Amino acid sequence: MSSLLTDAIAKMVDEEREYELAFNRFVARLQDPPGQGSGDTVSWTRDELYER
Repeated sequence: MSSLLTDAIAKMVDEEREYELAFNRFVARLQDPPGQGSGDTVSWTRDELYER
């Protein structure tokens, strides 16, 4: 019985650790987002995009 409890607690700790790592990666990407495929340079203006 105690080994089942030990295994369940270990699994919960591992899941919490994985969640925390994923959350930290998510926050890091929010703070420094990728270039969205533009090579980190924008070659157009807002007016050019919305020209009618």
